[in-house]
Amino acid sequence: MTRSYRREAWLMGVAIIGQHFMIVQAAGYPVTLGLVVGVPLILLLSRGGYASRLILALCAVVALTASAALMTGMEGSDPLSFLRTLALFILAVIVIVAGSAGLDPGFIGSRAFSTAISVTLLLVVGLSVLQVAAGTLGSEALFNPFGRFQYLYEYQPYLQFNPVPRAQGFFLEPSYDAFVIGTLTLISLLTGRHFRGTIAVGILGVLMSRSATGLLLLLIIGVVVALRSRPGASIVVLSGLAVVGVASGTYLQSRLESFSTSGSSTNYRLVAPLQVLGDTLLHTPIGHALGSVSNILLGYDLYNGAELGTSLDNGLYVLVFYFGWIGLVLIAALAVMALRAMLRSGRSTWGAVAPLWLFGTLFFSGGIMLPEYAVMTALLIATLVACNERLVAPHAGTPSAPVRRRGHLPGPAGARKHAPVGAPARP
Repeated sequence: MTRSYRREAWLMGVAIIGQHFMIVQAAGYPVTLGLVVGVPLILLLSRGGYASRLILALCAVVALTASAALMTGMEGSDPLSFLRTLALFILAVIVIVAGSAGLDPGFIGSRAFSTAISVTLLLVVGLSVLQVAAGTLGSEALFNPFGRFQYLYEYQPYLQFNPVPRAQGFFLEPSYDAFVIGTLTLISLLTGRHFRGTIAVGILGVLMSRSATGLLLLLIIGVVVALRSRPGASIVVLSGLAVVGVASGTYLQSRLESFSTSGSSTNYRLVAPLQVLGDTLLHTPIGHALGSVSNILLGYDLYNGAELGTSLDNGLYVLVFYFGWIGLVLIAALAVMALRAMLRSGRSTWGAVAPLWLFGTLFFSGGIMLPEYAVMTALLIATLVACNERLVAPHAGTPSAPVRRRGHLPGPAGARKHAPVGAPARP
């Protein structure tokens, strides 16, 4: 009898929506639903067989971080901050390595998983739309849905300065909302279900968050999809991109123009930290001690709005800050891998753009060492692995191939008709 995986699928949906719901604070660290539910689910559903890769990755992490701590004399950090950050980073590495080995193929290919992902995406985008609508009418009631249990701090939409606010969804801030929406959209597309509706909902969600990174990634991915599609489908995709460009063009222009404006979000995320990274590569070439970012940034007087910034809100910069030149090499390697995957003609369209999205998500948040980010990343990687192994139809839902209908694999009626999702077809 085929297992349904309903419980695991819906628990994963709860973990995604509640990944910034704080259950309790332990040793000064907020323990979230995403950590308590999402991490165990990924580990329990993993197929295993990744012990050697995991040992190699953990040895590299411990060796590099310990070397940086010894070389810098723990400057800007302390033993508790170092060990706490190291523990979180190790947990994130374990989750991502487990996801890269693949999850239970029955789970990824199950109707319950694809349905749970679609419903979760609808809930996140639905709340984002309602937040923008309510904020436009002058109400903050729908923001920070978890109230005092919100992870780290409560988001401020500043309606007096932003008549049309940016949506945060269920999460800490708008950029992370866009990260979750884009990741869920790609997971849904890789499973081959609800193709047109999924794309429309995903685009709407990113537009509601008004994340500059998300919008730019959306446009880049749209161009890639258009280039890999049939001429007719390309016209449809390019028309959709034109709509996105018209809807977000003025906003994107204003964000890009604020590059040189001290205190702006764009400047703080991309430009202001460059001095920190330059000093890191020159004076601490193997990086800083874990947990030191807040204290070291205070010495640079970088402003995020009206306040002094104490965090790096860019995952690529975090890698350089903590790993120096090795982090820079790692970034280059990840970029090459993403480009190779995108150019590989044998992949499905969504299988090609998923690595590009994974690399781009490093721009969304500085919390790339956190388990919540790792759960979302591991889930997308595991779905991509299943797609590439043909456990989920690799061309399902792409503009250049037939769309798999609910409960059916693409192909002629008869032998393949009514085959379960992800199951091998009978000859």
